[in-house]
Order: sequence, then C-alpha cells, then structure tokens
Amino acid sequence: MTAVSLSRFRRFALTLVGRTLVAVDSVRRRLSWRRDPGREAVAASAAGPNGVLVAVSHWRDEDEAPDATVPTPDHAGTDRSRMMTECVASVLELGADRVVVAVFTNEPSQTARALTSRFGHAPDLVSVEILRGIASLEATDTGGRQIFVIGWKPRVVFRHGFNLTWAHKRLFRRALDDHRFSHFVYLEDDIRFTRESFSYWCRFREPLAAYGLLPGYVRYESTDAGRFLADQSGRQRLDGPSVRVHAPRADGATASDALVVAFDNAYQGMYVLDRPLARKHFRYSPNRTLLRSLSVRHWAPSESVGHWGWRERAAAGPIFDDVPSGFTARNVVPVRNDETGGSVIDPACLIEHLSGTITASADSPFGRVSVDDPFRP
Repeated sequence: MTAVSLSRFRRFALTLVGRTLVAVDSVRRRLSWRRDPGREAVAASAAGPNGVLVAVSHWRDEDEAPDATVPTPDHAGTDRSRMMTECVASVLELGADRVVVAVFTNEPSQTARALTSRFGHAPDLVSVEILRGIASLEATDTGGRQIFVIGWKPRVVFRHGFNLTWAHKRLFRRALDDHRFSHFVYLEDDIRFTRESFSYWCRFREPLAAYGLLPGYVRYESTDAGRFLADQSGRQRLDGPSVRVHAPRADGATASDALVVAFDNAYQGMYVLDRPLARKHFRYSPNRTLLRSLSVRHWAPSESVGHWGWRERAAAGPIFDDVPSGFTARNVVPVRNDETGGSVIDPACLIEHLSGTITASADSPFGRVSVDDPFRP
C-alpha cells in the first residue's frame, strides 16, 4: 500500500472508532438517571467565580527546532513567546481570588524561562513552576496567582504537533474534582482575555442558559487601518438566529434587554466552562476527546469555512453540545446601538488576536470586515 493509502486507511479506522465511542456515549446518556444541571446550579455558578483554572497551548519553534518526526505547526516567523506572555498577563488579572495558569508546551524549560523573565518579580504572583505532569498540579497549593508549565510530547498515534492543543482536556477533567475551581478557561496562546471579557461571560451565562445558549466571543486583529474581525468573511446579518435576554450591565446597574445574535462562523479560538457546564461536557460531548471529535463532520456553519481541523475542534469546547433549534452553534454575542443609532458589537465580547496573521494574509477571506461596521444594512 502507498503512503497515501495508509494515511486514508488510518483516518478511516480512527473515524470509525470515534463514531463507535460517540454512539456508546449516546446510549449511556439515554440510560443515565442523572439529570442535567438545573437553573439553580447555573445561577450559583454565575453568581461569582472563586477560582479560575486557565489552560494555554503554546508551541515553541523560534529558539530551537522541534523534533523532526513531528510536523511543525504553522507559526514560523512570529514571536510566540511574547504573545504567550501577553496572553498570560491578561488572565492573571481575572476577577477571582484564585487564578492558576497551566501552559502546555513542547519546550517547557524555554517556556518557563520566558515566563520567569516576565513575571518572576511580580509582587502578587506565587510562582512559576515546571510540572512533570498533570497529576502534579493536584498536590500544589493553588492559592492566589500561580503559573505552571506542563511539558507535552507526541503520542504514538497522534504525533502531529497540533495534538498539543488537546492536552488540556485531561487537566480540566481531573480538576472537576477540585472544588477550588469554579471556572475553566482554554486559550490559544495569542489571545488577550481580560477581566472584562470574563465578567461578560459570567453576566450573560444565566440569562442565556434559559435558551440553551452560551456567551460567545469575537476575535479581532488590530492594524494601522483599524480593527478587523478575524473569523468572519463578510458582514453579518441581524435578521438571523437571535434572541433577547435580560442581562445585568457591566456597571452593576439594573439589568436591561440585550439582543444576542449568532455569527456565521462560530470559531473563537477559546472557550469558558463553569462547573455545571464542564460536568456535562466531559461526560457526553463528542468534542471532549480528539478521537471522538473525528466522527463529527459538520462543525462549520458557514460555506466559507471548511471542516474544522484538530486545533479548531480543540478550541470549540461546548459550543456544539446540545445546540438549540434554529442555531448552528451555542455561542452568541450581544449587539448594542452606538451614538448614531447604528448596530455594533458589544465591546465586552471582543477579544484580541495578537498575532495579526489573518489580516496580514493576502489570500485569506477573513480579516477584511471592520469591527466598527460588522453588520449588513
């Protein structure tokens, strides 16, 4: 058999195994006597975070070439170390008593040096520490602010470097038994996720739960010409899937009605879970493991986006779990009127894609729509 035939056979075999596992999960779910988390559990979770576990996937290749047997992710020529530390700096400011950041990387020693150089003298940071594995985190005193670096190596079956993005799943699953954490956040290493970004998710979580929806995010990139949507190939419709919810305002004032809409492309490069959402996701979701996710074909709701790859599915989290009728994904974003009466994206759900690779690409259909003019007339 040729190498191409072997690759196709391997893909077919893995997909078949994934479909079998998903089918078994479906049977388990129907036979389970456990009920889904109620509104009370969601309300308690949305009331306020007490501890946040953040996982960041970070591939390094600018200082030393990776193992030649592992295909290199397409990040050459960009300063991943700088962007990674900017990403970590943003999440250390999240509004919670405890924030623990776990950076998964193929080069733990170099990554730890970069983090120590940036945060080693921070007055409110406990430590930057290299862990041998996920189990080591359970024995640590995760109080205040801490950064842990966890090394990743290729597996026998999934040897591609993209598989690094799935390493955090096992950490989140195990951390569900640790009640020091009320929320879990996964980020690609070039995203700035701020205190305001997290506060928005907590405010909209309960109002959207009544509709089976989740607070979503919109990635943007900054250029000399302005800010542009990173994941949408065209201006969005306001007459598409949408609902109105009664959500608290960021300034603590009385809740008001907010229009939330679904964008064409659901991709956002990250996800957030609270405990009720995480329990359900890691029990039944086909996207909780790479093997299961191979069985799902129609990830992308837009014709302009092909089948989602390994990294995209790793960052999808729960947005394709139990999608309500009329929607193609669960993540929606709020819209508000600006001073001229026009419709704009609520700034609370905007997160910056630091690398700028999408708008810089001449061949990409994305990164061409202005953040200030995102909707069709």
